[in-house]
Amino acid sequence: MAFDKEIGMAKPKSPNDMDVRLGNSIRQWRLQRGLSQERLAEKIGVSFQQVQKYERAANRVSFSKLCQIASALKMSIVDLVGQDLIMGEDHTGANLHAELFQEDLKRAEEAAQFALDTIRKIRAS
Repeated sequence: MAFDKEIGMAKPKSPNDMDVRLGNSIRQWRLQRGLSQERLAEKIGVSFQQVQKYERAANRVSFSKLCQIASALKMSIVDLVGQDLIMGEDHTGANLHAELFQEDLKRAEEAAQFALDTIRKIRAS
């Protein structure tokens, strides 16, 4: 919880938009599959209250639990989460992925250059 200095007490953080959208997706697919919160909860090993919290985004869904939910709903994680959540509506997910790849590639090139320089120094001595 975040601390509100004006009122001198903790205030609940509002859920992240992506968590809200994931919760809505879980609820939508659960209802489409004809499962109650209780039945989904049994399948994934939590209480029905926990499923309610996931659907309202009051609690975040861990990756392992997301896998269990997708399996219980007989669907892939990508279908459950939705392509727009994975990629971002403006494809910022793809852009971020490309940027991270470029950073990894640059580090690999730097490491290779360091190794070559080290080998040259050893041979020269």
